[in-house]
Amino acid sequence: MLITYCYSTEEKTYDWLARPGCIPQALLVNGRIARRDIRAEHCGQQSGDPWANHSSLALMVHPLDVKKYRADAHRKRLNVTIRNDGMVEFRSRNDQKRYCQAYGYTNYGDCW
Repeated sequence: MLITYCYSTEEKTYDWLARPGCIPQALLVNGRIARRDIRAEHCGQQSGDPWANHSSLALMVHPLDVKKYRADAHRKRLNVTIRNDGMVEFRSRNDQKRYCQAYGYTNYGDCW
């Protein structure tokens, strides 16, 4: 199964297809470093509360690693739910921000 992940430079966002578990934190694109951008995939949402049942494909973990990531998130006191299929769910933007900081992910811009 391939999933689309988003990577951004300061000027542009790129889509990259990969299998869960094989996702680099940064890519070299046209001589520029593009960092993983979990917000880009959600920018198109136009209605409703974006944080009601909010989940992120970009932060998905491999289903075989769910227990490990649940334990680690609990140890780090992160307020997230990691479903059995590997999807990570957030209750607020602050929860997502804390999760990104804890794991070194970049969260560019503000889409809403």
